[in-house]
Amino acid sequence: MKITAGLKRFLDLNPGLQLHNHYGSTEMHVVTSYTLDAATAGRMPVPPAGKPIGNVKIYILDEYYNPVPIGVYGELFVCGSSEVLGYINNEELNKKKLYYHPELSESNGNKRLYRSGDIGRWLEDGNIELRGRKDFQVKIRGFRIEPGEIESKILAIENIRECVVVVKEDAAHQNYLAAYVALDNIDIAEIKKRISRDLPQYMIPRLVALDSLPLMHNGKVDRERLPEPDPELEGVYTAPRDAVEETLAGIWSEVLNLPEHSVGIDANFFELGGHSLKAVGMINKIYKTLGVSVPLLDVFQNPTIAEISQVIKNSKVTGFKDIEKQPEKDYYELSYSQKRLWYISKTEPDNPLFNMPGGTTLYEAFDEAVVRRVVERLIARHESLRTSFKEKDKEPVQVIEPVDRLKINLEVIDLSALTGVEREKMRGELYMEESVYIFNLQQPPLFRVKVIKYAAEEYDLVFNMHHIISDGWSMEILKQEFRQLYEAYKNGAELPMEPLELQYKDYAAWQNRLLADEGQVGKAQQFWRGQLSGNLPVLNLPYDFSRPSVVGSKESAGFRRVIPGDLANRLRSMAEERRASLFMVLLAGFNLLLAQVAGQEEIMIAIPAAARQHEALKNIIGMFVNTLILCNRITPGEPFADFFNRLQDNTFKVLEYQGIPLESICGQLKIKYPEVSVFFNLVNIGSTQQEIVKNLESYHTEKVQNAKFDIVCYLTEYKNGIEINCHYYKNRFLPGTIEKLMELYQEMLANIAGDPSRNIGEYFLSGKKRKLKRTGSR
Repeated sequence: MKITAGLKRFLDLNPGLQLHNHYGSTEMHVVTSYTLDAATAGRMPVPPAGKPIGNVKIYILDEYYNPVPIGVYGELFVCGSSEVLGYINNEELNKKKLYYHPELSESNGNKRLYRSGDIGRWLEDGNIELRGRKDFQVKIRGFRIEPGEIESKILAIENIRECVVVVKEDAAHQNYLAAYVALDNIDIAEIKKRISRDLPQYMIPRLVALDSLPLMHNGKVDRERLPEPDPELEGVYTAPRDAVEETLAGIWSEVLNLPEHSVGIDANFFELGGHSLKAVGMINKIYKTLGVSVPLLDVFQNPTIAEISQVIKNSKVTGFKDIEKQPEKDYYELSYSQKRLWYISKTEPDNPLFNMPGGTTLYEAFDEAVVRRVVERLIARHESLRTSFKEKDKEPVQVIEPVDRLKINLEVIDLSALTGVEREKMRGELYMEESVYIFNLQQPPLFRVKVIKYAAEEYDLVFNMHHIISDGWSMEILKQEFRQLYEAYKNGAELPMEPLELQYKDYAAWQNRLLADEGQVGKAQQFWRGQLSGNLPVLNLPYDFSRPSVVGSKESAGFRRVIPGDLANRLRSMAEERRASLFMVLLAGFNLLLAQVAGQEEIMIAIPAAARQHEALKNIIGMFVNTLILCNRITPGEPFADFFNRLQDNTFKVLEYQGIPLESICGQLKIKYPEVSVFFNLVNIGSTQQEIVKNLESYHTEKVQNAKFDIVCYLTEYKNGIEINCHYYKNRFLPGTIEKLMELYQEMLANIAGDPSRNIGEYFLSGKKRKLKRTGSR
């Protein structure tokens, strides 16, 4: 039954009238009832099936015949006085449809359960909500889909009278979804826009408008008489109509790497290959070109040029506030984050917590002269690699050394004569040396380079920088530019690189002006006041030791695991289908993991923000990163698609304020910085995504650089997998607990990628027997 506009009007005109909606099959007849009136008819387009009638029991079971909790979808099984005895002369169908349950049948006088084939779930009020039939479930591009779910979303739109979603096959024998709708005063484009907000891309059907749906004599839709969708209507090109649309078409072509004049105003940014990271680049270019700052969320809600151009035209033109180059001086001001690290380093001068060691392995002949030449070019290109910090009138300032006055000591260590085991042991020890190295912030450079040679054609290039001049993004820039220059120089070629428009000192001066802008800071204060109000959730992690109120020892260990290539590819495909970045998919899975192991619905974690909103900042080495707090609610009965959309929207809202340090906001609001236990980050700006990770083995590391949170997860994307490096406090967790946690994380990602159409609670059920046991307390 569906609540049409006509039925709603009829009930409104007859307020004393009640309508009883019954559900049942031919075999069992009516088994539920739900009463509708004028007040209840408008709550949803498809009313619940209702509650079981007298002498009937309904069980909703999962694929293993276990009862599912409230809010989780499963198949309906019926048992009661209207029991069907069986199908005459059809034993095969009897076995398929009549099921003897070892527990439920016994408790019902050994009666068999009738398998309805209908998918539904229990609601909190005891009613049953149906979502479709099991035999109607289809797979589109590897995703299990229930057309009934899409029909419900479309029917929820006002002025839609009827809808049916079916599977069709195109000329290449690929399945696709088609939705046939009978509508009043609404066009196809508007329907597609609205459902795109709630459904992932792989569930968006081709839409066909009809005066009415063809019916059979029994009143059901005659699917055989539905016309074939016209594919031409899906890709009509409409040229830009004004200067704003023309500019946007050019920006899209550049960001999406498409031919000029190929993007029409009705084309969908995400259907053309866009995702959240590319959307950020597009927003930066819009700001620079048109002087309008477009929120990331607006791009997702208005994904065509025609739509986003209206957002721009209705927005206030603030003008592009360029970052000015600073004149040559003896010293320069620090950014907010640099000041914070400077004062911490003054109070804890022997603390290596802010070291940033990292490296890359090269499988080719080692040429020391080429490496030195590359390093010298990088030092000349990036002023941060020549920066130190002094005090002037009791205030810290940054000083940039001229290129000719600074030399990097390139240390070369040859381990090629050692055995394999000895080499690996020394490799770890040399990395640890960099982790605990004490930088003197007043003595340049705050950048070290070490070459560890293992064989004739295998060596590690190890970089180490103090966090005050670098961040994770900067480290990737360094690796990427090193590879490009090394490849050119070893072949005797020059590599012209686009000059950097700005250096970090220019950004620091610009940020200080931004933090003095009461209008900008006031908006951030208002946002964070709302985000950080009330009782913020503290994660009940599976600690092996009591968690003291004071951190105590920060001595940390690590565990490394690689998500295999086949799963990584499915996660990438899932991100693409949902118009998202891989980070967003991995973050969603991580939130669900924490909800499962902590047994909480409110999850709070820390994530990094690049804070490089200006296009000219994307290739600069420096400390831009801002740690942000993300709070999300995990509801077991919620479809994963809805949770994912909500997570993405919430993340975008938080990222709108990434340019203003959260510590600064907390200080201005006089509120305590939240107690966050977990930090999650994916670094994938392009340098490793086409590389192969050679070692796929998992292993523990007894000593790593001290973590800044109870658990810190760094993920790196490679062509053949995703590497996870998990650092943790040794006085809170045992190695086996962290290993199990990462195993559960991979399992959660596999379950989500295997079927993103399920409810959140169903993912928890699949891992219920593998929950971690708490051996300690908080």
